[in-house]
Amino acid sequence: MSRSRVPGNIRRQGLGRDEAVLDDWVRINVADGTWTKNDPDNHVTNISNTGGINSVDIDDTSNSNYINGCVWYKEIRLADGGPFDFSDRPVDLRGYVHWPGTGWDDDGSQSGGDDKPPVASKCYCILGFTTDPENFPSAASGTGSADLPRDMVGVGLESTTNANRLKRQIIRNVSNSGTYGAINTNSAWLDDISSGDVSSNHKCSNRLEFQTEIVKAEHLASGNLDPAGACRSYYLMWSDRWDNGDRRNINQYALDQRWGRTRTTKLYAFVAVGRNDSGGSALTMEFDCYYHARMLHKGTSPSGKTALSGP
Repeated sequence: MSRSRVPGNIRRQGLGRDEAVLDDWVRINVADGTWTKNDPDNHVTNISNTGGINSVDIDDTSNSNYINGCVWYKEIRLADGGPFDFSDRPVDLRGYVHWPGTGWDDDGSQSGGDDKPPVASKCYCILGFTTDPENFPSAASGTGSADLPRDMVGVGLESTTNANRLKRQIIRNVSNSGTYGAINTNSAWLDDISSGDVSSNHKCSNRLEFQTEIVKAEHLASGNLDPAGACRSYYLMWSDRWDNGDRRNINQYALDQRWGRTRTTKLYAFVAVGRNDSGGSALTMEFDCYYHARMLHKGTSPSGKTALSGP
């Protein structure tokens, strides 16, 4: 298995020296002491990072809300140290999740990989962005009005009971009822590995990249979580890659995530790992994640309003 070769489009993009933007991919090291860990029930232990690859042990407890297991988060800052204030400036958000040591199966007959995590092991690794990490669950159940971030988008890899392929998982909070809404999920199967795939040196679709943006929106209020004029992420593009880095597919998803229900002055990246169902035993997961956040340097976001006049 290839360990950690980043896709060719994930490279530094040069800008003027005076531009106050974060303009490079950031490789996430959850063991470096700069990420805040939220794991009130201690589901994840033995956290380390070797050669850029994160490694953790995860117990067999189900945390199917995806953010009620273990979450690391960190505030994103501009190049000049300032906060991401997206109240009137668009933000481009990108992420990349890789399982370099996952197990893989060919037609259910031949298996390989390092089983970190094993095939069909009911686990996940989600990379995302939020404005209100203080609302990550304070208990594994994730119940209670104050246990759900209101502004949140996360995308990542998921292993279920199918031994031949992984899933793409999207999580967000698009609810406009109640105080904190609810976690919404959407999943899609990745490649059903065949002997033809293996002959093409494609053993597992174990890399996922995605892109969305936060833009100003004009929207009528339909609930206390949907303020008029709030920023929005309308669509999300995602693509999976095989273990050798070849791109397999490009897809679009209608995200429709609201932003600004808690604040528009800060933005955080987060990584969530855990089990999406009760597992038979604990496991070791290796994961390699990158994020990229870029804000418009000058000018403001178009309001979206029309100003037609005349006959």
